[in-house]
Amino acid sequence: MNEIYTFINSVLLGTTPIMWAALGCLFAHRAGIYQLGLEGLMLIGAFASIGGALAFGSAWAGIALAIAVCVLMSALFWLVVVILKANAIIAGLGLVGVGVGGTSFLQNVIFHTSGAVVAKATVPSPVPGTATGPAAILASLSLLVYLMPIAAIVVWLIARRSTFGLRVAATGQYPFAANAAGVKVQVVQLLALCIAGAMAAIGGSELSVGSLHAFSYDMTAGVGYVAFTAVLFGKEAPWGVVVASLVFGVATALGIFGEIHAVFGLPLEFLQMTPYVVTILALWFAGWRWPHAGNASAGAFAELQE
Repeated sequence: MNEIYTFINSVLLGTTPIMWAALGCLFAHRAGIYQLGLEGLMLIGAFASIGGALAFGSAWAGIALAIAVCVLMSALFWLVVVILKANAIIAGLGLVGVGVGGTSFLQNVIFHTSGAVVAKATVPSPVPGTATGPAAILASLSLLVYLMPIAAIVVWLIARRSTFGLRVAATGQYPFAANAAGVKVQVVQLLALCIAGAMAAIGGSELSVGSLHAFSYDMTAGVGYVAFTAVLFGKEAPWGVVVASLVFGVATALGIFGEIHAVFGLPLEFLQMTPYVVTILALWFAGWRWPHAGNASAGAFAELQE
């Protein structure tokens, strides 16, 4: 029974950073911009949060710094893609390169190490890690995990029940009509990308000062790409993204569980591949089941750029 509780705990730990980043990326997608640089933003957020926590002695100050840095990077991404008309996919991959290379360089310059940087201030957990029984599910989970359902509800309300959410959707699907109706399309896209950057920063912070309490080179290990896939698999709908994030969180937990218990005697490398195999299958399924999902907004944005 304790193994079941531990597994559910792992699912929550694996789902949280994916869901935070995916819910933010949802706004960028609905605004017609593919934010493939999510992996880089999460890595930058993880590094900035632990750096801020060490500098100011507070994990919350570190998270605030991470949000500020990632919002700034998102604004630069907007400048390159929307104003300078660069290809969003290439710019996104460039942002990933900045995240991986930049954090590695700064880690050596600031902390004088290429190994793990341990956080001295972390996000608190309401339930101690020594809890047993059903309480073990909630043990060692940071407050960012508890805030995740609230964030999902807020995103749903904004995306589906607010004027801003309507403007974001109109910007992505009918940019010329939105512009004719008085919507400042470029401003809406900037705000959508900044929201994506802020929530990606929180997702990255959950990894560094939330669950792992340390930063290491390329520690996101593809979580940003998984979050990007969750938006596509969730058909750019808030609750669809939540379900998709849970699916990928379960896949991540299964990989960890399989490593510990040597399921079916499979090699370790095969078990570590589990989340990424599920991601590839999800992309294939989304492309087969909804061949035009996401194409309308991206196509409209491409026409607006011309």
